Amino acid sequence: MYILTHPNGWGRPQQVQMRRAAIPAGLIPGNKDGHSRIELVTQGEASLHFCLSNGLTLDGNKVDTGISIVDAGGGTINITAYRNLSDDKFEEISVPAYTHASKGPSLRNFSRHPSIASSRLSLSDKNRPPPDLVFLVGGFPASNWLYEQVQDQIVPLGIPVCHPDTLQIPINKAVSNGAVSFYLDKLVSSRVARATYGMWIHTLYDGSNAQHSAMGHLASVHPITGEFCLFDRFCPILLKGVKVKEKAEFHRTFNLVQRTNQTVTRCSWQILGYSGQSANPTWIDDEPLSYSVVCAVEADVSSVRPEWRISSVGMAYQAISYTVIPPPD
Repeated sequence: MYILTHPNGWGRPQQVQMRRAAIPAGLIPGNKDGHSRIELVTQGEASLHFCLSNGLTLDGNKVDTGISIVDAGGGTINITAYRNLSDDKFEEISVPAYTHASKGPSLRNFSRHPSIASSRLSLSDKNRPPPDLVFLVGGFPASNWLYEQVQDQIVPLGIPVCHPDTLQIPINKAVSNGAVSFYLDKLVSSRVARATYGMWIHTLYDGSNAQHSAMGHLASVHPITGEFCLFDRFCPILLKGVKVKEKAEFHRTFNLVQRTNQTVTRCSWQILGYSGQSANPTWIDDEPLSYSVVCAVEADVSSVRPEWRISSVGMAYQAISYTVIPPPD
């Protein structure tokens, strides 16, 4: 079994690349059994496991304590926020933050970068609950100067900073050692969706809808149903910021339409990820660069019996209903 860690800001495309790279690297064979031997975890979550398994404890194990993990490495700063629950588990309470630090490993470059200030802003963000304490790990916290800088900026906010400098295990190994603890303990029971996931669909044109009217020049006749449609609609399945518990599934049902004389045996669909700022993205044409293909799903539908339907303009067609479940972050 291989537990691979990655920065908080890495999403599905980067994770796919990591899984693919494991094959030519000789870690796993390129089959289903091989892929099942790869498990991914963010550096922030691995650092949480490191802290809790190496002597950093909460105040009397108080329930509902907010914790921020600041992993200050040579190239990035990862900030992750958690809250402990009554069952000795933790839940992620906000979308993890991710900041590039210096271009090189030198402390001078790091100190010149505004990442420390960025960390302070992230920890005092009014849109996320303030933490009760901060765990500082990674390569650069070994520097007394950096530790003092972080204390000077965070402690005035009423937030104590914990620094595991008395541990026998070097704190620059927090991520690698925490990854092992993650595999053994699995302390985090829910996480926050990093992006919005959904499908590219078409929708019937409604002239009484102001949005539809504004996009009327993009409407056209559906080649199978004969209905006037807009083909630029994004249908969210899982919204960014939603709390996702382990083994929970978010799903939505769609219809595949086909001609009455057509036989379809295999189908494929693309699941899109939205990385823009809208809380409810609707039209892909509004922000085309904010959408990317997360993955493609293929299905054998040769044994599925299509349902015959009549469109609103009287054209006969067949439809197959299917349910899409986005992959977890």
